[in-house]
Amino acid sequence: MKNKLHTYTYLLGVVCTGWALTTACEDQSEEVTSLEHNRLFAPFGLEAKVNNTVNVRLSWTSNPEACGYQIEIFADDSLTFAGSPVRTYENISDEDIPYDITGLEGDTKYSARLKCIGENINDSKWTGIFFRTDAEQLLKEIEEEHISATTVQLHFEAGRTFTKVQITSHEENAESKDIDITSEDLQAGYVTISGLTGNTTYTAKLLNGEKNCGSRSFTTLIDPSTAIVVDENKNLQQAIDEATDEKYTILIPAGKTFEIEEVTINKKVEIIGERFKNKPIMIGKFNLGENSDVLLRNLIMDGNNYEVKRMFTYEEGTVAQGIQIEACEIKGYKEGVFTINGPTIGIEAIILNNNLIYDIKCDGGDLLDSRTGGIRALTITNNTFYNCSQIKNREFIRLDGDENKKPWIENISEYTITLEKNTIVGADSKGFKRLMYVRYPGATVNMKNNLIVKFSGYLNDQKYIESDHVNCHNNRYYEANNAGVINYKINDVPTEVYRDPNCTDSKFADPKFKDAAHGDFTITNEDLIIDKVGDPRWLP
Repeated sequence: MKNKLHTYTYLLGVVCTGWALTTACEDQSEEVTSLEHNRLFAPFGLEAKVNNTVNVRLSWTSNPEACGYQIEIFADDSLTFAGSPVRTYENISDEDIPYDITGLEGDTKYSARLKCIGENINDSKWTGIFFRTDAEQLLKEIEEEHISATTVQLHFEAGRTFTKVQITSHEENAESKDIDITSEDLQAGYVTISGLTGNTTYTAKLLNGEKNCGSRSFTTLIDPSTAIVVDENKNLQQAIDEATDEKYTILIPAGKTFEIEEVTINKKVEIIGERFKNKPIMIGKFNLGENSDVLLRNLIMDGNNYEVKRMFTYEEGTVAQGIQIEACEIKGYKEGVFTINGPTIGIEAIILNNNLIYDIKCDGGDLLDSRTGGIRALTITNNTFYNCSQIKNREFIRLDGDENKKPWIENISEYTITLEKNTIVGADSKGFKRLMYVRYPGATVNMKNNLIVKFSGYLNDQKYIESDHVNCHNNRYYEANNAGVINYKINDVPTEVYRDPNCTDSKFADPKFKDAAHGDFTITNEDLIIDKVGDPRWLP
């Protein structure tokens, strides 16, 4: 390859100091130097994003002088580039950027290096980056018929080698347990794990040696003998009244409908549907009182076509641990999901995780609504919200202070709002006015990996969320241009005081939902799939 001396010309503005040089330095912006080089500059802006577990997308800034690019991939490497590459790609052009590399090994550390290829000039030096592929998902989805109170049957890909399964309970300080996979298990395509505890969530990890080959979480069934069972002879209120400190799990039979009307809870209870895929339907609401500590799981909570105002409310004077709602559907309520409306109500935590929440009118209230009282921690993770706030532009989250914009509860002056891995889609007719209508100081806001679509309002337009207490990472927006913006008046002038770096024109992207009209929000936009945003259930 021939060498050619390339010249770049720059305009240098002379920096002048001292008043005596002012006149002498005028009109000094002219061609004063040039940079000569006989080698292409190394590529810059190199990024690697793992896509679909074992693929990686490499992107970089194109070099107009280069006639092409070359990539080398090294396995089990961290930028040492020792030995020979496992993959080499040549004749890459600018039109190929970003460049997809497919079919790598799962759960493996790789280094990639890139250089510019020159014509009549030396190639550039290498630019490197390292990444790790995700574990392949070779452990099949666990069907409910393969789960009991004490056992689980784990099925895996046939024709592959696996050595063991590691089982870990989600209970605090639980130790992992390894179960060897025999040749008979490999031939059968599954292994049975016994000795588990009922009503307990576990994660199973499939291993080949030390390499992770996929993991699944599951919850064992409830042994009816250990629970209070709702049936034709015992309604939900009676079951709650029967609960004690030693026996507080209430089992709701799968596939049945119960008109619970208004149920009152003043103690610790777990109300759990028997099956995840055949959830019982509960029509009505919960009134939560003093000392309530509630878990709801595997239920369909139904507002009876907007006849019921809220799914749950707290009574005046209540000081309670809170409520955790997971793996439920919440639909058909007139005003919202919950309301806290009493100056002496103090709640430690409200947790919404892995739920579908839809068809909430917000007619007469906001979706998640605390007008008076206080919540120390509001945590919203892995949920999908759609077709809510249908009548008016209401608030997604509302946390109000007193008339002096101070906390209603003195010991809840600092609190946390966490919004992570949610898909939030506004209603066609209206939409949300603000993502977080917070009107007293002290909030720490954490927003991560959310997908917000068709959202007409701001993140906030009040001065009570301090911008240095807002932590945003990897959120994506579409038709929601201000959902990551805090904007309020300073000296009567609307002023933008915070913007999520991803809430900008260059980052707005249509997720291309598979069938949003019928509640299927599977993402088909490859860039958003790579970024792993929104409720994980919709990532292919």
